[in-house]
Amino acid sequence: MDTIINKYKKYNLILVIVSFTATAKGPINLELKCRLNDGVTQLQGSEGYCNFNSQTQSFKGSSTEQARCLLRFISQGNGSLKESTITPFIENIVGKKAPEPMNLMRFISRRDINENDLGGPLNTTIGANYFIIHDTSNPKCSNSNRYCPPNNSFPPEMNSNSWAFNKNFDNNSKNAHVYTNRVGASKKVRDFSQGMETTKFEICTHPKLKSGLFVGVENIQPRRDSTTSNKFKLGNGYEGPIPGFTDIQYERLALIYTAASVRRGIWLIPAFHGVIDHYYYDGHDDPQNFDMVTFSKKVEEIRDEIMKIN
Repeated sequence: MDTIINKYKKYNLILVIVSFTATAKGPINLELKCRLNDGVTQLQGSEGYCNFNSQTQSFKGSSTEQARCLLRFISQGNGSLKESTITPFIENIVGKKAPEPMNLMRFISRRDINENDLGGPLNTTIGANYFIIHDTSNPKCSNSNRYCPPNNSFPPEMNSNSWAFNKNFDNNSKNAHVYTNRVGASKKVRDFSQGMETTKFEICTHPKLKSGLFVGVENIQPRRDSTTSNKFKLGNGYEGPIPGFTDIQYERLALIYTAASVRRGIWLIPAFHGVIDHYYYDGHDDPQNFDMVTFSKKVEEIRDEIMKIN
């Protein structure tokens, strides 16, 4: 009799577990997504590498100090963070007044650029303070597929209009507010005024307090297995091309950054995805091979052109 009762209790417990698992799929997935790297404390995960304060809703230090920290060089495979890549120009503008919307409207009108491709209408304000730069890390060319040639190599046509990924913007993925492709075009997924989490850091701790503070832009970049290190497993997809992005892709990204800043009224603090999520397991290592000097120069050129417009 006791055996039957015990079996029933055990069976009933299994039902409860199965039922809970079925109804709690979201929280379980979130727990996996929010796993921290070994040795990282919950406090570190909550604050991030650059010490985010949930009460002040900002990272530690002045706008310039925050940008220095958030733009550190990222090693392959979410490895160590090295020196900051920030330029004197970016140091000087972050947190300061951005150009007027009307001037930027005239600038893009003369170039036949649609403001929606830059994150939305320029005459509507946003509340974000941080501009997160991603790379798609996709397509993964570790193995041949419809987008990649064989032998762990990059597509020879990846910087041309003919490449499928430049046409479909990462196969129409929806992981960021805006996407840029390698031929200088962009596509809005969600308006910058609308909250959208593009990092683990935004999702995993105090999401309500961080809502709307960040905007994210994905930049198309294929990956392949690392050819510089044998410590990674096959299929790692950690290596991006060199140069990492095209000149016209930097130009479009700089224009999107300017548009977001104009809508905020101040120059946003730029940040790398890999730095934001550095404490999280599988926190990504993007953007790889990002040339901050080129990006900075493009932003400066756009700003100077806008300032000349009457």
